[in-house]
Amino acid sequence: MVENHRSFGLAAVAAALTLLLALVWFISAGPASADPGIQCVNETGTGCDPICGGNCHNAIQKAIDQAAIGDEIRVAGGNYTMPAGTVARIEKELQITGGYNPACSQLDPDLYPTVIDAQGLGSAVEIVAAGDVSLMHLSIVGGNGTGNCAPNGCGGGIYVENSTLHLGVSHLSDNVANTGTGEGRGGGLYATNSEVEVWESHFVSNTAQINPAGGRGYGGGIYVEYGTASLRHNLVLDNQATVPSSGYGGGIYLGYMNYADVLTNVLEGNYGNPTDSFVASYGGGLYVRNSGAVTVAGNTVLGNFSNSSGGGISIRSSQVHVARNRIMGNTSSGGGGIKVEGSDLVTLTNNLIVHNMVDYRGGGLYASHNVPTGCRVVLYNNTIADNELSAITTWDYATLTMTNNLLAGHQLGIEETNPTSSTIIADTNLFWNDNDPMVGSNPILEDPLLGPDYHPLAGSPALDAGLPVPWLTVDLDGAPRPHNTDWDIGAYEGPWMWRVMLPLVQNGYSPLTLIFDDDFDDGTLTGWTSNLGTWTNPGNHMRGEYAAGNAWNIRSSTGGDFVYQGTVNLLSGNAVGLAFRSSADGTSSYDVILDAVDGVFKISKRPPYTVLDSYSMAVQRNHPYQVKVTANGDTIEAYLDGVKRLTVTDTTYTTGHLGVMLFRATATYDDLQAWQLP
Repeated sequence: MVENHRSFGLAAVAAALTLLLALVWFISAGPASADPGIQCVNETGTGCDPICGGNCHNAIQKAIDQAAIGDEIRVAGGNYTMPAGTVARIEKELQITGGYNPACSQLDPDLYPTVIDAQGLGSAVEIVAAGDVSLMHLSIVGGNGTGNCAPNGCGGGIYVENSTLHLGVSHLSDNVANTGTGEGRGGGLYATNSEVEVWESHFVSNTAQINPAGGRGYGGGIYVEYGTASLRHNLVLDNQATVPSSGYGGGIYLGYMNYADVLTNVLEGNYGNPTDSFVASYGGGLYVRNSGAVTVAGNTVLGNFSNSSGGGISIRSSQVHVARNRIMGNTSSGGGGIKVEGSDLVTLTNNLIVHNMVDYRGGGLYASHNVPTGCRVVLYNNTIADNELSAITTWDYATLTMTNNLLAGHQLGIEETNPTSSTIIADTNLFWNDNDPMVGSNPILEDPLLGPDYHPLAGSPALDAGLPVPWLTVDLDGAPRPHNTDWDIGAYEGPWMWRVMLPLVQNGYSPLTLIFDDDFDDGTLTGWTSNLGTWTNPGNHMRGEYAAGNAWNIRSSTGGDFVYQGTVNLLSGNAVGLAFRSSADGTSSYDVILDAVDGVFKISKRPPYTVLDSYSMAVQRNHPYQVKVTANGDTIEAYLDGVKRLTVTDTTYTTGHLGVMLFRATATYDDLQAWQLP
């Protein structure tokens, strides 16, 4: 809750004031309430007096109008509409959270879904010059941004201008930016001159431009320009930039950005436009234009389509670092996986680029520019395999620098279509294609001996054959690269073993022995034993509450050497974590903890409570994190959102129970899984 700092001290001297001043005070103070910093909304506008007193409304806009700057608005489950279409227009700092029960006293978005439906009559939510606005646990549907930023249409679901937006754990679907004749920008979300943070949200089946007589479409799911963006852990699925015309960024469009992070998202099945006609489209999954300091890392870019270039990702005139992505099964005319055009510098490290399709050139990567200023692309330790036609195509003034990359399973490794103006510098790469006329210095021309998921098998010539790249500290799986020598070639470090199998473990394809797997969908907590606190299963996750100190819920399963992972969410309070190698009651254990008060991700043990290692960060409350721990002998490694952050060596406990813990907090846990290491 954001505190309301309005003063009621004038009440003590009201008798001395004139009637006019008393009236002014009364109007400014507003009606009495249980907490003047909270406004409540439910479908009846009644029944939330214990929380909000007189601040109970039947429409979101009424609560916005009544709220003071910084207030919290709690919205109960229900379907909210307005005759004019726009359900919420926000012009001040507010926090709006859906998913509450009718009394606005309990947050449970699964049981009480909050739907904002604009019914095709306007943008569902508009945020203009508002300062910081937080939106959480909302389903936003039926928005139509036609007429916004005229003559174009912008922001079908959410329209943001000159503001800061924090959007979390929400769902935006079936919104359209424009049904008129101008351009369409941002079917799900449009933001300009703003700072945008979006996490754990779904953008599904949104469209930027839908009118057959209309203009171009930009950003079917998300459009952000002239600002900053942090997009993390989102699903961007089946969106399209345009139905009839040229489309840019079926899933996401970023233009003229100061900086942006696109991290650990899934971009799947998005279209620049849905046909393979001669109307151009670029960047089926993601389009980045005229931007600097953009990082695209840890994403899955799968099955997207653009008929011109960049089926998965298209980058134009930008500085972008593309790292640890899985770019698979995308389709385009050129650059099935990635298209880079006219950019100052694009680096690709630790990416897996496979099974992308083209009908022209550059199945994996297409780099080009048409003026001598050139286009620079630098590749370290990528695996580019089994794409259609060539692995890489360069055109005109492209400069390509390659080290430690693995190219295999193509008709042609590197295709240089204009050798008089492009430059290729290759050193210590592995080629195994039908034709490799350009291999550079120290090539390896052997069968790479890859497993079905492109990890090298034991005996692969890619092992220990690469050049040292000291700043490249981890591989695609997050496993460490060596400190000095014995670099491997390709996206993965080390032969087929448990460490490089972790992503497959997560997706159910690992040969490792399962210890336990609980998604809590059965509404029970069978196999769990609690020690302090209140532990429940509302139907699809485990929830724990305890305000007095530490509380544990321990699984009957045990393990010594294992992989243990799950989703944890600190709803309120101090800290949340996973317990392992634990006693049956949790009091003797190792823990991996997210601590919002100390601002760290840490590994600890008890008793006595000792922090073994920590990583400083701003731990967000009401934000799901993916936490993973591996214990192998005396080595413990902790991963946060797929990135290894901590490594410790300790011999106190060698085996024990697996479980969860919290400290003075309310928290949820989901998709807890553990596997025994060989």
